[in-house]
Amino acid sequence: MSSTLRKTGQYLLPATKPLLTRGKYDIYPSYKLAGGKIQEGIVSLAQRLSRETTVVIDGYVGVFYNDFKEALDAALNKLGKQPQWHDVGQAMKFPRDVETLVSPFLGGDDPIFGTRATIILQDFFDREKLNSLVPEPGADINILIGPGAALAGWEGSLLVYIDLPKSELQFRSRAGSVTNLGTSEQTNRYYPPCASTGFLQARSVSHSSGHNSRRRNKQSGIGGKHHALHLYL
Repeated sequence: MSSTLRKTGQYLLPATKPLLTRGKYDIYPSYKLAGGKIQEGIVSLAQRLSRETTVVIDGYVGVFYNDFKEALDAALNKLGKQPQWHDVGQAMKFPRDVETLVSPFLGGDDPIFGTRATIILQDFFDREKLNSLVPEPGADINILIGPGAALAGWEGSLLVYIDLPKSELQFRSRAGSVTNLGTSEQTNRYYPPCASTGFLQARSVSHSSGHNSRRRNKQSGIGGKHHALHLYL
């Protein structure tokens, strides 16, 4: 991944764990999973999604969704599928309205005195615009993508959630390669952190399992017992 996308001297986590030399500290502690529990690569993801007619791809702010979309679209095309893409960002409130929404929590001229926000993810969206995002009849696959996509209420769709480490979020923020939710310009004031790592892994999970998933799902308003794919980018 280009250094212009992440500002840090820390290497990306390898997709395959290096062999451990005896007596050396294991910086990638792990445990074995049963076969078929985890997959790597955009091709395997495309193969899984090709069996669906509607897919919702939600995730954390700061993921490079456009790059992800291009790679997934190409992989699906090779499988003979022509996805119809829908961007949930089209349903977001205007940037000036988002600034008004978050400004009471940013601490004014001194961000040190910023406070924990009481707003939720739904507050960043225009409900009427969200309701207008509907699957296109006759499409091979309808895919709704972006932070908050699950809020559109596409019932019965496979839910894909793209997660990322907080530290990688910060590296991309430092590099200026990502922006705050609902804005298009860089700023020194950040309400959620934003970024992601550079490789893809996918595993089938219950969307209600895992401490970190529960916390983020509660914050985003994603609920219910969906069958989902949880990605680490």
